[in-house]
Amino acid sequence: MDIRNALIILHIIGTALGVGAATVSDYLFFRFTSKGILTKDGFATLKAVANVVWIGLFILLISGFGFVFLYMSGYGSVQNTYSLDKMWAKLTIVCILVANGFVLHRVVLPLFAKRLGKPYATPAFSQKSPIVFSAGAVSAASWYSTLILGGWRGLTASYTEIMLGYFAVVCIGIMISNLLGRRMIKK
Repeated sequence: MDIRNALIILHIIGTALGVGAATVSDYLFFRFTSKGILTKDGFATLKAVANVVWIGLFILLISGFGFVFLYMSGYGSVQNTYSLDKMWAKLTIVCILVANGFVLHRVVLPLFAKRLGKPYATPAFSQKSPIVFSAGAVSAASWYSTLILGGWRGLTASYTEIMLGYFAVVCIGIMISNLLGRRMIKK
């Protein structure tokens, strides 16, 4: 097995862990909070799943930078297979995932920790809820965008076109997430 195939396997594992755990995290969040209260056990589960997201992200970063290194060093099968625009777009989105992950861990999770066992339908939480719902939407849109970009063979879009499409998806996701989230809080 050559280095490119090893990186592909690592990349698939990182993506599977990240996308899978992020999807499960979003599902569990809505399931656990559907009654307006997050329990201590539900919070512990969300934190455990969030750690799996970080593991996937770490593997994705290592393998992604490995691909960039091979591309820049002129490794034939990598240069012939991957578009530089697509590669930079994926790396940009992964960097956004890292930044968003810090928001989730430094802002959103502590916000939930303060509200354990207490209702979310309060003015104080409602005021901070756009951060919660927006960070969730950025996470979902970013993970699925990297998955789609990785699997889309023959994509000829430029970096700018890819990123404009990505930002459109993120903006739509943020709007929908905040609308649904506010409805959930009002119930």
